[in-house]
Amino acid sequence: MGIAARAASSFPTRLFPPAWTIEEHNNACFIVCDSTRQALGYFYFEEGPGRRSAAKLLTKDEARRMAPNFAKLPKLLRRSGVCQPPLSPTPRSARSC
Repeated sequence: MGIAARAASSFPTRLFPPAWTIEEHNNACFIVCDSTRQALGYFYFEEGPGRRSAAKLLTKDEARRMAPNFAKLPKLLRRSGVCQPPLSPTPRSARSC
């Protein structure tokens, strides 16, 4: 068993059920959440160029374009074969993704 396989098997499987949604929060970030409202990703932005460069933040447009692509990950992983749902019903703890 390779290092990656051992590392993956040592961590519990955690599911982030689709559909993932995107919410804008306080005109400061976009938050990607799963269907249980668990926050999965934060994309912070700043419109003021001085503050943005000092904090190394994205523009609002950049964050707005990145968040939907992040939210598409479950569909893309299933389509690529990296993450396949089980063929028969199995307990959540036994699923691979």
